[in-house]
Amino acid sequence: FFSSRRRHTRLQGDWSSDVCSSDLRYFAHKAFQTSRWFQWLWGFIGSAAAQKGPIWWAAHHRDHHTLSDQPGDLHSPVQHSFLWSHMGWFMTYDSSPVRVQRVPDLMKFPELVFLNNNTWIPIVVWGGAMWALGAALQSWAPELGTNGPQMLVWGFVLSTVFLYHVTYCINSLAHVIGSRRYETTDQSRNNRSEEHTSELQSPCNLVCRL
Repeated sequence: FFSSRRRHTRLQGDWSSDVCSSDLRYFAHKAFQTSRWFQWLWGFIGSAAAQKGPIWWAAHHRDHHTLSDQPGDLHSPVQHSFLWSHMGWFMTYDSSPVRVQRVPDLMKFPELVFLNNNTWIPIVVWGGAMWALGAALQSWAPELGTNGPQMLVWGFVLSTVFLYHVTYCINSLAHVIGSRRYETTDQSRNNRSEEHTSELQSPCNLVCRL
């Protein structure tokens, strides 16, 4: 059981890194360039985390950097309560619209627009893949003690919830607890535990300064 749990925990860490690299580094910040097909593939993988689509993610994050901790920032613990900034904002209709004026560079790709409007597809595919992988391992390597339902729960359900809160903490905890190496107009902070958990390449206070 514990061996299986370690494998599933590794999946959670890989997924966290994928979301950070794709939705944050690539789609939101355009920190590097890649091919069009790989752009779509990364958008598909990021959407499987059930945190909406790549265009929504990029538009909202760019909006956040413009309005960080100011009126209009939906998940600022300075403007709202800690619980609201942590997860409440994500569960309301106010956060659903895509601010297309922030992402004209992404709106020109019809495959990304389709993916952004049909985020249920990657979610279903990923959940089904986890079930199928567990069932295959149960048949091919029964000594691992893994099966379809177990892989679905650990590799999809729990990892999705875990990743939700890792992402939420960047919006809430990293604006309340931590050090401030740079003086910025917001309250972003560098929180080492959050950086390691989310596998961020840069501290929050540094990113908000750029």
